[in-house]
Amino acid sequence: MIREKILYLQCKSNGLIYRHMRIGHIIIAGVVLVFVTACQKEKVDNGKATDEQNESQTEQSENSSGDDDGKTENGTVGNNIIEFKDAEVKKVLVSRFDADKDGEISYAEAEAVDSLGLEFYKNTNIRTFEELQFFTGLRKLGEFAFGECNNLSSIVLPENLLQIDRCVFYKCAALEEILIPEGVTTMGDGVFWYCGNLKSAVLPNSLTCIEKRSFCSCAKLESLTFPNGLLSIGEEAFRGCVSLTSVTLPDSVSSIGTRAFCWCEKLVSLHIPASLTRIEDSAFSYCMGLESLIIPEGVTSIGPNAFNACSGLVSITLPETLLSIENSAFVICRSLKSIVIPNSITVIGEQAFSNCTGLESVSLSQNLTDIGNSAFFACESLKSIEFPETVKNIGESAFGMCTSLTSIDLPSGITKLEGGVLRNCYGLTSLVIPAGVTSIGQEALAFCTSLASIVIPDSVTSIGQGAFMYSEVFSSITLPDSITEIGSKAFLHCSGLTSIEIPESVTSIGSNAFESCAGLKTVTLPSGITSIENYLFHECTALESIVIPEGVTSIGDRAFWKCTGLTDIVLPQSLKAINSCAFMDCTAIESIVIPSGVTTIGGGTFNNCRKLVSVNIPDGLSAIADGVFECCVSLASITIPSSVTSIGRWAFVCCQSLTTVEIPSSVTKIGFRAFEACRGLTSVIVRPVTPPAGDDRIFESTTCLICVPSESVEAYKAAKYWSAYSDRIVEI
Repeated sequence: MIREKILYLQCKSNGLIYRHMRIGHIIIAGVVLVFVTACQKEKVDNGKATDEQNESQTEQSENSSGDDDGKTENGTVGNNIIEFKDAEVKKVLVSRFDADKDGEISYAEAEAVDSLGLEFYKNTNIRTFEELQFFTGLRKLGEFAFGECNNLSSIVLPENLLQIDRCVFYKCAALEEILIPEGVTTMGDGVFWYCGNLKSAVLPNSLTCIEKRSFCSCAKLESLTFPNGLLSIGEEAFRGCVSLTSVTLPDSVSSIGTRAFCWCEKLVSLHIPASLTRIEDSAFSYCMGLESLIIPEGVTSIGPNAFNACSGLVSITLPETLLSIENSAFVICRSLKSIVIPNSITVIGEQAFSNCTGLESVSLSQNLTDIGNSAFFACESLKSIEFPETVKNIGESAFGMCTSLTSIDLPSGITKLEGGVLRNCYGLTSLVIPAGVTSIGQEALAFCTSLASIVIPDSVTSIGQGAFMYSEVFSSITLPDSITEIGSKAFLHCSGLTSIEIPESVTSIGSNAFESCAGLKTVTLPSGITSIENYLFHECTALESIVIPEGVTSIGDRAFWKCTGLTDIVLPQSLKAINSCAFMDCTAIESIVIPSGVTTIGGGTFNNCRKLVSVNIPDGLSAIADGVFECCVSLASITIPSSVTSIGRWAFVCCQSLTTVEIPSSVTKIGFRAFEACRGLTSVIVRPVTPPAGDDRIFESTTCLICVPSESVEAYKAAKYWSAYSDRIVEI
């Protein structure tokens, strides 16, 4: 057993004598040091101790003997017992480290402890543990040693500590400050993670790495002293330190992990060391208080989202060593006014400066070759931009939503106008597409509502889906003979367009291509197309006439729906099918000739063609579909051919000008309300000998006679649905 000698030392302070302590410790008069063990004090007369007192104490000390526990021979407690402020701390330590079972922890017992494990894990009763400093043999704090001790407010670590494992102080919500002693070389992941009240921390110069999530979500951390020899900062190390205002990293730092300072909202000052070569993914994202930034020479790459949503950032200086600006590097930096891209850059990543709504000026690298998708999307203050001739590719939506952009000279090296590249550029008034461009991509110039003039070169072979949709100003456009394809919605809602001649080279026109071109009066279709697609001319209300070329075999759903000005239409002999509602609400059409080859007329095809007087039904038709002639109030006569076997629901409802109709013997079924409200009908000749299968209210709201074969009068009067009209059924 190790025996200790108690050394007498007299110190005078405020009329007290301090007597104490283990050899090796020193008390300086008037100062209480960190490593005080135990003190006794006595009032002295006139600030002096008597020789008798000194001799007595010395004799007592020298004659005392005992083991490590500090007990004297008669069992009384000596002066080497640690007095703990927190009874719960003492309770835990005694249960684990009280070697002599005296219910106390001596300095010797404390010194014998070389590591702490889970003794205090999730202990919510402990509040202070400043006496840990006396555990001078402690070298290691194990994983979660004080984890979730959420009422622990103060702790003093011993000088000889070397290792702090991961999550040692995880969720110590009451802890306000910490000093990591010199000598600590290892500090694991998440050591102070979720220490929500931690305000300051001092790290030792012996530490070279701050591991991932070390101070993550320390919401009140205001200041931090970084070690001079620090080499790396792990991912999310300071994520969510929303009170941190200043970060000065030593020049030794060569690595900063992903999201290391993410969501440090109040960070206004940042020094990036010259030793750094790469700024990682989201390293400083959402640092909304950051106003200016100088990235030092030596940095070669800025990673994805590195400065994402640094909305207060007004200026940034990029180094000439920079080789790559990666995806979303400066996205949503809304206060950024200008940027100079160094000549070392050849590629700008996707969304690199997207939503930098305050960006007014951009100087591009003279060696730039590629601008990524959405690179400058929604840069609403950008008025102009100059491209170097080295640029070969401008990505999708690269300048979409640049609403202040009034003019742009595209570089001659590009071969494609990518999708959405200038979409929603409301201020753009004119555009010349460079020779060499072969395609105009999806919505490339959509919603360019001020675009009055556009030149398309003869190198273009295709116009993509929605390429010019809602570009409402230009009145005419010349399509070169090189074009073979016009995509769906290509000119949707180009309401200023009055005429267009589609070249003979075009073999495909997509659905809705000219939908809602309300000013379009004339259109010339090429002979190479084989179909009129769905909604192709829907709501072209000014369109007066159209010739559909030979070779077209089908007219799609609602192709001419609501073409209210259309009076003249020529259908080709090649036509086989007119699909649903193709001419619905064409209220100005008076007559139409349906070619003999048509075998399908879809439901509602001529619905509400209120001026339609005459129309033929070709002999090859087998069915009159639902609502085909509904509300054709001017239709005076109709001939139903013998090929027809069924008449659909509402087929002739409200055809008020019809006076007589003959239903051929081939018909086996008549649908619901087929002739309802045909108030002009005086007679209907029904040729089938067997009453056709019917449905309710076939002749509702009419007074016409129903003429049937003489041998079938009784059968009709008795048949379901026909019997309702028995008083009007007569023989032919």
